[in-house]
Formats: sequence, structure tokens, C-alpha cells
Amino acid sequence: MSPPPLRLLKHKDQRVQVSQEVCEGLGFESVWARSGIDEEAAVLLRELQSERCGHSWRGVLGDVDPADSKALVEAIERISASKRPTNVYTYWGVGPDGEAPLAVAAISSHVSHEFPFDGFPVVARCMIRRCYRGRGLYPFLLAHRIRGCEALWGSRLRGIHIGASDPAVISSLAQREAGSLNFVCVGKEWLTVNEDSYWVPDFFAPTLEYRQAIQDELQESNPYVVGFARKMDDFLQRGASAGSFGALCEDAASLRSRHGEAWWENRVETRAFFALMESIGVLHA
Repeated sequence: MSPPPLRLLKHKDQRVQVSQEVCEGLGFESVWARSGIDEEAAVLLRELQSERCGHSWRGVLGDVDPADSKALVEAIERISASKRPTNVYTYWGVGPDGEAPLAVAAISSHVSHEFPFDGFPVVARCMIRRCYRGRGLYPFLLAHRIRGCEALWGSRLRGIHIGASDPAVISSLAQREAGSLNFVCVGKEWLTVNEDSYWVPDFFAPTLEYRQAIQDELQESNPYVVGFARKMDDFLQRGASAGSFGALCEDAASLRSRHGEAWWENRVETRAFFALMESIGVLHA
């Protein structure tokens, strides 16, 4: 695995592109992103403790004293570092009367520490303070992190993953303007947080370059490979509406058996996609 580029995020505060209308609705002049989370922002973590939702951070906060801001922050820092290379942002509203924490969110460079392929960052773990929800903030926080992934990975970016069960998140993904990164639902995973379990839809946005790289390495005259290449690109463009991930896995297994392990090992871009889906936990249904 190549070194995660997230160290580049820690240099300075970043102004987030948020419309004037939304800023005014929040009661601030501007919104800024800072790398990391400090004790003043622990109010967000206390709110998360009391919510019943599929946010994975909730699982590590259950036994932490809500009054201990330092312990709350340290718990999030530990879980973020242990699961995968992750940078946590705190988003602050800034106005003439001062500033206040609005949200925390993250970008992970890999789906796990063990994942061997680079170029698949995860836009993850967003929590907006209750009093600022429903005011149109989330799409701007999503766009900020997506632009961050594009800037940091550049030509090495293959695609971005996000798991989302919140209707506001799903709506933001669906309403993004058409461009080089369009999110499609590739399936769902079963997530357990404390004693609760949730179905979580998984979304993936491949770059145009990554889609082309897969087509290039599957460019053969063999009709089975031609058919598989067509199904792969259809799935990357339309997700599960084009067919189940399980069916795509069966087609890949058939080609692998027909052409041999050496053939499959040379299809690096294709293998990377299947490895990503398996590492996320996308069900084969």
C-alpha cells in the first residue's frame, strides 16, 4: 500500500464553499474546515451518544462520560486511527460574534489498513449538530470532501466510496450535478452498532479514467470477455440497477476459471474493484 496522502490535509484551515443563503440560515458569514477535532467540538459527540442511528462512531462513545470532552475526542481519534488511515475535519461557522462547531466529518485514504490498492478514498462519517440540521448544509460538506479527494489524489484517483443510510445523504448524492464523479448504489452492507443493526446502502463514484482503464485491460476479441467488459461498465455507470453485485461476481469467477489465474492477476484494475467491494462488505445478493 502506498503512503496515504492525508498528511497534506493538515496544513491550514480551508474555507468551505457554502452559499450565502445557507450561511445566513445558519447564522454565520462563512464556514471553515479544520483538520482534527478539539474539545470545544465535543458537543457534537455528546449529541451522537444520545442518538439511535447507524453512525459507527456511536459504538465507541457508549461508555464514555458525556461530561468528559477530552475522553470523547480521544475515543474518536482512537477509532479513526485503528480502522483505516483517516483525517477528521471539524466544520466551524464563523461570524462577527465568534465561531461555533457545526459538524464533524472524515476522509479515509483506504477502506481499511490492509486494503492493498490506492486511489479509492472513502468520504465518511459526517455528523451535523442538531440545531444546524435541515438547513441545506450537508451537500456543501459532501462537495468539500469530494473536491479534497480530487485535489489530493489527482490522476491517481480511481473512485470514491461512501456508505449512507441517512435520507439527506442519499438525496445529496442523487442531486449532485452530472460530471466526472457520479455516485451509484452498488449494493448494501449489514452494519451493527452496539446492539442495533442496520442495512446501509453503499455508493461508489468511479472516475472516467478508471472506467476506461478497466475497459482497456478487458479489450479482447473473446466474446465472454467482451460481454463481461460491457457488464462491468454498465454496473459502474448504473450500479445495482444494472444487475446485482453477486451476479457480476459470478461472471468474474467464470472468466477467472476459464482463462486461468495468470490472466486474472494481470487484470489489476478489475481486481481492484472487486477487492474494494469485498472489503466494504457489499452483499452478493
